[in-house]
Amino acid sequence: MRAILFLLFAMCHARLSLRRKGIATKPKKSTVVKENLDGILAVGGGTLCHMVLGTMYCWGNFIAYAPPELQYYSGKLESGQPDALAIIPMTIIFQMLAMPMGAQASKMFGTRTIAIFSGLLISIAVYASSYAK
Repeated sequence: MRAILFLLFAMCHARLSLRRKGIATKPKKSTVVKENLDGILAVGGGTLCHMVLGTMYCWGNFIAYAPPELQYYSGKLESGQPDALAIIPMTIIFQMLAMPMGAQASKMFGTRTIAIFSGLLISIAVYASSYAK
């Protein structure tokens, strides 16, 4: 579901950025409704993107209510700090390391291609994680 929402946002963003650069055709006066729809899609896509990316920031709330078995990698109740507390710093570190690569890839391949590839990658990861034991 996240991948679909992210792809929707990316397609709206790519369309608007092409229009700003003058590559896409300018709408005629009779397409005022179409322009409003583009604005609504852009705001909706931005909201969906914040929902997808916000899961990292919500993890601090999730961990407090997670069952003890899910807080440790072994799946057994142990003593000491839960292993799941390492998820937030690791997410921030890898996000920080990947952001410059994402910007360079976006320049090389284009925003739409990167968004589609990212959406497919997220979809494959979610599907593959359903088989984890």
